[in-house]
Amino acid sequence: MLRVVDGHISASELQQAAGHWVNVPGSDGYVYRHLHLGSSDVTRRQELQQGAQLGTVAPNGTSGLKDRESHLHFEIRTSDCQQGRQPWERKKGD
Repeated sequence: MLRVVDGHISASELQQAAGHWVNVPGSDGYVYRHLHLGSSDVTRRQELQQGAQLGTVAPNGTSGLKDRESHLHFEIRTSDCQQGRQPWERKKGD
C-alpha cells in the first residue's frame, strides 16, 4: 500500500527530519521511499502508473532538515517499517 506521511506534524524527531515522505511498494517486493518532499501529489492507496510524479522537493531549510540544501533522499527497503528492531539496532539512514 502506498504510504504518504507529513513528518512535520509527527511527534517523532526522525519523521520530522524527513519532512513529507512517500513509500511506494514495488511489484518486486521492495518499498521505494522518497523523503524531504515539499509536497506530495499522491494519496494513500492511490494506484500509480510508472512515471507518475509523487511530489516536489522541499525548498532549502523546509524539509525538516533546517540546515540542509534541497535534495531528495531515496531508499530501497525490504519493508515499509523495520518491525521488531530495537532502537540501538538502527543504522544511520534508517
